[in-house]
Amino acid sequence: MVQPELPAAASARGVTGPVVLEIWIDEQGNVSVMNILRGDPLLNDAAKAAVIQWKYEPYIFSGRPIPLIKAVAVTFLPVQPRRAPPSKR
Repeated sequence: MVQPELPAAASARGVTGPVVLEIWIDEQGNVSVMNILRGDPLLNDAAKAAVIQWKYEPYIFSGRPIPLIKAVAVTFLPVQPRRAPPSKR
């Protein structure tokens, strides 16, 4: 699954946390429709950009693939600063 990237504007403001989306998965396992149920506006577009790339195994009912609606949560965590490698002396 494609992991979302914390938007620079959200990072600068210290905004992190979950975005909950309702997604519609088609018969081929593709995300076809998304609705934001809950989330910070600074995170919503990044969550949608990641989730639209997710691919699911088709759901099978009575031997046939069927569309499905489900809720998913995408959690944005604070970006950890990279530490410089220890200097060699």
